[in-house]
This record gives sequence, C-alpha cells and structure tokens, in this order.
Amino acid sequence: MLVTSAWRRHRRASVFLAVVAGLAASVVGASFQAADRAGTSIPRFMAQSRIYDQIAQGCPPGVNPDDIHSTAAGLRLCGNPTVTQRFRRVVNRLDGVERTSLGTTLVVALLDPSVSNHWGRLSLLEGAGTPGSPPVHGYPIIVDGRLVDPAAGDEIMLGADAARQARLHVGDTVRVAGWHQRDLDAAIDGSVKPQTPPFSSKVVGIVRYLEDVQPDEGGSLSDVVISGRVYAGPGWLAAHAWGIAGYGSGVFVRLRGGPQSVPAFDRTLSKGPGGWFTQTTTIGDVSVSSLRRVIDLERNALLIFAVIAIAASIGFVGLTALRELRREAAEFARLSAIGMTRRELRLVNVGRSLTIALPACAVAAVGIVALSPFGPLGLARETEFDIGVRFDATVVALTLLAVIALFAVTGLIAPIEGEAPRRLRAGQPASRIEPVLRGVGPVALVGASVARGRSSRAAIGVTAVALTAGLAAGVMVASYDRLVSEPARFGAWWTIAVGQYSERAPLDAGIAKLRGNPAVVAASGYQDDVDTFTFDGRAAPVVAATNYIGHEQPMTTDGRAPAGDREVALGRTTLQALHKHIGDAVTLGNTSNPHVRLRLRVVGIAVVNDPITSQSGAGEGAVVVPRVLAETTGPSNVPQSIVIKLDPRRDRAAAIESVRRDFPGSIREVTPQVDVRNLGHLRAVPWLISALIAILALATLVHALVTMLGRNRTNLAVLAALGFTRGQRRAVGVVASLALIVTGIAIAVPLGLIAGNRIWRGVTQHIGLPADTTVGWTTLVVAPLGALAVAVLIALAASRGTVRMAPSEQLRVE
Repeated sequence: MLVTSAWRRHRRASVFLAVVAGLAASVVGASFQAADRAGTSIPRFMAQSRIYDQIAQGCPPGVNPDDIHSTAAGLRLCGNPTVTQRFRRVVNRLDGVERTSLGTTLVVALLDPSVSNHWGRLSLLEGAGTPGSPPVHGYPIIVDGRLVDPAAGDEIMLGADAARQARLHVGDTVRVAGWHQRDLDAAIDGSVKPQTPPFSSKVVGIVRYLEDVQPDEGGSLSDVVISGRVYAGPGWLAAHAWGIAGYGSGVFVRLRGGPQSVPAFDRTLSKGPGGWFTQTTTIGDVSVSSLRRVIDLERNALLIFAVIAIAASIGFVGLTALRELRREAAEFARLSAIGMTRRELRLVNVGRSLTIALPACAVAAVGIVALSPFGPLGLARETEFDIGVRFDATVVALTLLAVIALFAVTGLIAPIEGEAPRRLRAGQPASRIEPVLRGVGPVALVGASVARGRSSRAAIGVTAVALTAGLAAGVMVASYDRLVSEPARFGAWWTIAVGQYSERAPLDAGIAKLRGNPAVVAASGYQDDVDTFTFDGRAAPVVAATNYIGHEQPMTTDGRAPAGDREVALGRTTLQALHKHIGDAVTLGNTSNPHVRLRLRVVGIAVVNDPITSQSGAGEGAVVVPRVLAETTGPSNVPQSIVIKLDPRRDRAAAIESVRRDFPGSIREVTPQVDVRNLGHLRAVPWLISALIAILALATLVHALVTMLGRNRTNLAVLAALGFTRGQRRAVGVVASLALIVTGIAIAVPLGLIAGNRIWRGVTQHIGLPADTTVGWTTLVVAPLGALAVAVLIALAASRGTVRMAPSEQLRVE
C-alpha cells in the first residue's frame, strides 16, 4: 500500500525515470546484440553464400608449367575453357568432391562515350560456365533486382561498387566489348581501344559478394578502370566469352567435408592425379583475415559502447533514483514513529524502486527489438543477408535482469531517513586549501566548500573519464591521419603505380617510357603470389621487387631488406605466428609443387605493401628477391605492376599528368594496406564513444551541481542575508563547477595521452605497422577549454533557482 501510494504521488517523476532507464537499457541490449552478430557475421555469410570451397587449375600431361615462358602460352596450353573442361572431369573423380563448375575471369569494356577516353570503362567479369550451375562462386546478397538466369545470354549482375562507379542501375542496358589476348596488357594501360564487336547486356541485379564488401580500392587516378566486378552466368559465357581476353579458367570445387577439408583436397591435387600439373587458389580475391580483424574492431567498439551505456545508466539513472528516494524518505520519520522497523522501511524503498524497474523493463524489451535493425555496423553490416527485426531472448533476458538488479540495489542503499541540509562548518579548516582560498575571497571559499561531497566526486570522476576518452580519441585520429598521409609509414616509398602486366614485351615498353620521363626518380617492378607459398607450413603471400630506376628498398621496421636468394624479410604478424626472430631459418614451400623447399634466413621485419592487389595486411607475408620467385614458380612470371617515385622538387600534379599520358588506364595512387583502409571505416568510432561519455559527464555534472546547490540553499540564503549579492551567489555555483572541471582536467590530460598512445600502439601492432603516435594538439586545447565553458554555462543555469528566491523566503521554507 505504501509503495502504491508513493507511485501515485510521484507518478510523473517515476514514469520519466522508467522511460529514461528503459531507453538506456535498450541501447545496452541492442549494442550487445549487435556485437554478437558482428562476431559471427563472416562465418554466417560464408555458410549462407557457400557453393564452392576452392578453385583448381591444371596443365595436362606432357605440359610442364616450368617450361611455359609467357602468360599467353599458359592460357593457350592450360588455362583455356577446353583444357579446363578436361581437367574438371579429372577433379570430379577425386574423393571428397561433391560438385564442380567451370569458372572464367575476363576483362571487359563497358562502353560509355562520356568517359575521358571516349570509349568507356574497363572491368573484370567473373562467370560460371557450366550449364545448371549456381551463379559464379556463391550466392550473394541481392542489393537490388535478382540473380542472372543461368540460361540467358544477355544478362549480367554488377557488384555494388562497380554499379556505383559505372553509374548503372537494375534495368539498364550496357554495350559490352573486349580485347584480343595479345593486347590485354596494352588495353589495361589504356593504349588500345576495345577490339571485339560490341553487344548488349542487361543489368538484372546489383549484388554483394565478399569482394564487394571489401573492394580493392586501388586508388585509381583514372575514370577508366572499375575496381568492382561484373558477374555473368553460363548462358552469357557460352554466347560471348570465347572471343574476349582474360586471365584464364579454373574449376570451382565444392567439397563434401566443407571448408575444413580443403587442406586434404590440396594435398590430393599436389600429387598430380592423372599426370596433371595442378595448383589451387582460394575462392575470391579478398583478405578474409583482414575482414575479420576490422569486424573484431567494430565488435569491440560496440562492446565499449555498451559498457559506457551501462556506466551512464548506473551513473545517471542510479543517482537520479537515489535522489528521488531520498526526497521521499522525508516521510519515513512518521512511519518510524508509528512502529515500522528500519528493515521494513528498506523493503519499502526496494519495492518503490521495483515499481520503476518493471515499466523500465517493458520499455527496454521493446527498445532492444526496435533497435535491432540498426546493428551490426560497418563491414559486419555489409555481410548481413537479413537486416530486419530480431529478438535475441538471451540478450533481452539478461538486460531485463540487469535493470531489475540496478533498481533493487538502489533501493537497498537509499537512505531511509530524511537528510538534513549540509551546513558550513565553523572552526577547523574544511580542507588544506582553505587558508589559500580565504586570501582569494569569500566566493572562492564558499564555492570550494559547496564542491565537496559524494556527488562532487562522481562528477569529477566522470568528467575525467570523458576528457580522457576525448583526448585519447584525438591521439588516435591524429595518429591515423598522419599514418595515411605519409606512405612511408605504411611501407610505400613510391608515389603512384601503373600497369597490370602478364607479358614481358608490354612491361619492357612501360619501363622504357618511365626511363624517358624526367619526373620519375625511382621505379621498381613488383610481382606477387598470394596463394601458393608457405613458410614452415603456414600460408603467406610473397612479394618481390626489381629496381629499374634508382635503388629503393622495401620498408623494414627492424633488420634489413633481403639481398640474397636465401634471405627473407617477414611481416610482423607472420613472424609472430611462426614464433621466429631475425636470424632464424624458415622453410619456403609451394602448395602446387611439393618438391619446392627452400631454406631461407630471416634478415628483417618488413612492412608488406603489395601494390598489385592491396588486399594483404601490413604484417602478413614476406618479401624476397625476384630470383626466389623465378626459382619456385618458373621464369614466365613478370612483375605485374611498376611503382614510381616522382621528383619531389617538381609540381606534383604536373608530374602525375606526365605519367598519366603514357598509362591513362592503369595509373593509381599509392594505397594503404587493406587493414589501414579498414581502420578508416572506424575513424569516427573514437569520437562517438567520447561523445557518449561526454553526455554522461554532462548529465552527471548537472545532477551534481543541482544537488550541491540544493543542499546548500540554506547556507546561501544565510550568506545573502549577511550581504552576499546575487552575482556573488551566482559566482559560487560557477566556482564550484570550475573546481570539479579543473580537477577532472588535471587528471584527464596525462591519462588521455597515455591511453591514446597505448590504444594506438595496440591497434598498429595488431596489424603489423610501426606504432608511431601523434598528439592531437587541437583536441588537447579545445577539449579542456570546451569543458570549462560548458561548466560555466551549466553553473549559471543551475544557480538561477537559488538566486531568484529571496533569502527571507528561503529561510521561511527552512
């Protein structure tokens, strides 16, 4: 009855508090729910989109890949659809193979005279060439439209990024053409227009595979090349593929044992079934490990967000509930006088708290479900097949239990007797600084006295946390901005890159052009292999550079770059995974040729930057000299791209334009590794977290000031009667507020700089980059000044009530 009566008398305050608590709990629960989905996003995407597990390629008996000295010859002898269909029959007979399909990668031109080259854009097209097979290499997320009809000869799908760059939509018809194989390298450089007869294809779907979740983002300086993909089915390939150049065909393989049986399948193929020379590659050109790392960061950000929301709930909702229960406790004196024990009065408080908790739980349950479509965030959201309303019973139940527990504990610790107003103490000093404050004046002395208490300590603590978070965010963002603005920090000494070569003659022609360009001061040819190499049995990408102009070396953070054909520099992540150090030996293996085993000595820790795909992480992989690749993969491989350092004394735009004239189709800016680019998606997260903490601090500071001034209103009235002016009473609140903020600033500045440094070092070491931090000077200045200004405004607003009430009226109330 007492609880019901209290609810009726304080209904408005109770409803307000229940709604605020429910909304806060909604944010907490939705954050945990989104973090859980983010943590499982990649496995769920791969399970739902999975059709095939591996790509197999082979050369027929009598054709040794080591004897093939050009890519064109390799495609003619091994990588064409006719030979691949023969190889598919061999693969179908292997144990563990459930289903196979022919897959092909082509280079196509999407004709559009409005582009700067006056013919259109160049893109990769991936297609499944076996009638009756599913689309390409898996079921994608359908962003718009539908999947292609496998039998249709005029239907294509576009990746979301390709559709954006080409400005195409579902229902559009585009003219498509291609090139002859011998002219493919020159076509990519932009020297040759499309050569095959054009034909029409209709865009029936915009889709998202993993490649489209994390596009290559090659930093193109041309509007000719599309970084996204075009997708086609068996009918389209049968009608058009035979006359268009590309990068060969392979067999898509689905295994009965799923992805975990891939190593056994690779070992079976390496034995050369039927006399075939074989190699395998992964499905899709995307760094799944990099995706997982950035999604882990997104998940951790959501968890941090949830923890902060919990702190906000406990700090603001808990303090507000305590204040309400303290106000209602004034009636407990009469109840105690008629015989109620302290235990019974405490139970009344708990019951009163639960009357607020129950409607808060209802609001929280509805809020968690309503907010569920907004999570997860970032790349994890891009992998979601169903962005809709979800109900996670475990998360909802735990959140509601937490709400009930918070209010129950608040009821237990709330005072059961009315609290007398706090009086200014006479006699002994209230603090060590009181003698100093007496010299400043009575306003400072009274303000410092007002600023003491439980609410003050909470306000100082939360303010310090908020400023620490803001300063740490400033350090992290400033460090990230410096990292991406200085390519040497992410392992690139070059300015731009050109070419996607597969033949020696076009490569030599490109080198000759660069040697004749006075704006070029250094150039090196890079080649990579991202699928076939292992170090002590662990797969890792490998890059090698050949100097054509100048003598630049790959970037290292410790040791040196390799100089001999029995030396290697490993990325930090790979080095740690192998439990190796500089000076140790590792064994280089080739999954396509088990006879290849080279003993290499680790001479340095490299910052791996692959300008060809930019999909490898900075700490993943190895750097070797070109002779190692020639020895292990054959002499036919040539550097796929040339990286170029421009003369810093020349005008940058003019120097880039001088290179663009010779390489209009393939010129691209230096690009950070995929891990660094993914960090860019999280650039706003530190600010969001610090903003949430700032809101908590603001609410706590307002509550603390209102509570402090309310407790001291009688003291202020007495001082007013003794001669304190309105301005002096207003200044008391300002001094009290500034005392809290200045104390918080003194704590936060060193903690913020240390926290930002530590967090940034942890992030960069996680992805294998040098851990150089930069102080966010703007934040370091603006955040404390902004906090002081906000404190003054809050104090002026909170002091209005005590200033407007006449001293006589206040004393009469008391």
